[in-house]
Amino acid sequence: MARAIRAEFRKAFGLRSTSVAIGIAAFGTLALAIVNSTTYRNMVDRGIADEFLADGWDLRDAGFEFVPIVIGLIVCGVTVMSSEFTRSSNEVGGGRQLTTSLLATPRRWMPVLAKTVVVSIIGLSVCAVVLPLSVALGQLILGKHGYSFAESAAYIGWGWVGLPLFAVFTSLIGLAVTTLLRSGTVALIVLIVNSSVVPFSFLVNLVAPAVAAWLPDAAGTQMLPGAMKLSEFTLEPVTGGLVMAVWTVTLLAVAAMRFAKRDA
Repeated sequence: MARAIRAEFRKAFGLRSTSVAIGIAAFGTLALAIVNSTTYRNMVDRGIADEFLADGWDLRDAGFEFVPIVIGLIVCGVTVMSSEFTRSSNEVGGGRQLTTSLLATPRRWMPVLAKTVVVSIIGLSVCAVVLPLSVALGQLILGKHGYSFAESAAYIGWGWVGLPLFAVFTSLIGLAVTTLLRSGTVALIVLIVNSSVVPFSFLVNLVAPAVAAWLPDAAGTQMLPGAMKLSEFTLEPVTGGLVMAVWTVTLLAVAAMRFAKRDA
């Protein structure tokens, strides 16, 4: 298993998309922290921030951005698997990486498990480095309106764990869906739109709020600080995290079984 994980790490970092994904997560988060914190500072300086602060805004979590990290890790999870199904050019035989992977790992479920480990490690590592930097940068930009890092960290609290888990679970769901579809295009579009434009659970909530609360995105977002409660059925953060974890593990298990039974 250790050999398979090392091989998947080499393959992952041999993909240009992995560098792009990490770049989106890292530089996108820092850029958004700069833009938002600058906006907050200007609003406070002009005396027009009171209404927003009364609605639940709090400058202590300025810089704690999640959308770029989630999008970046979705790209990572999807492309790490979709690269297996992409055919190379005819000049080099037109084959797929999948054939070589299956020959190198007789247990056909092992590549899925190894990729799961690799994507999880990449995601958690990115979060561990980027989130503290973005919060520190956000508070620095706020200047006299900012807080110390210790105060911000205490206010964010369980969000330091919740956001990385949400981002990694989302990327692993992308990996699982890509495995099932044998293509990353649909998974990439659906998950990015769901994370940054209109969540699927929000639409379901309009007609069946009790069902929407148990969907992975609605359940998982409750791990994020200041998450919006869609309805009276909205889950608590710990319960939401467990529900999203169950969705993730289930989809990965189904994907691994389908992967093992399909022809290369």
